[in-house]
Amino acid sequence: MVAFSSPCGSLSVDMVCMRPEGAVVALVGELDLTNAALADAALMSLPFHGVRHVIVAADRLFFCDVCGYRVLACAHSALATAEGGLALAAPSPAVRRLAALMRTSCSPGTAIRMYPTVEQAWQGEIGASGPVPAGRAHGIGRLGMILVMSKPCA
Repeated sequence: MVAFSSPCGSLSVDMVCMRPEGAVVALVGELDLTNAALADAALMSLPFHGVRHVIVAADRLFFCDVCGYRVLACAHSALATAEGGLALAAPSPAVRRLAALMRTSCSPGTAIRMYPTVEQAWQGEIGASGPVPAGRAHGIGRLGMILVMSKPCA
């Protein structure tokens, strides 16, 4: 797991699995202006590893501000250019509320989709039935090197 902590809040980014068909990334804590760069580095590097679909396990993402949501939306847009996308799995009520507010500014068909579970998101986005593949795939070490960073509080 790669973690970022600061006096302004903390965010952990955990690559649950990465396969050619998609990746599951768990975001834990708070995603805001103080640590959005960490999530951005993690999510925006995935297309360079051949990933087209990203499921963000958001059940332990307790807070997300507009800056954090913009990171998710930008990653979704980048993945959409490769005929993929980003989806949120099990988002907290606060994240669902922000997503609903942000959805009003999206073009039809470009909003980030939400699912009740990671398994349902995997099936809905990737089309694979059965459980989400467990374990880590090749390339995670290189990705981990990209994620080691820190950012001071503003």
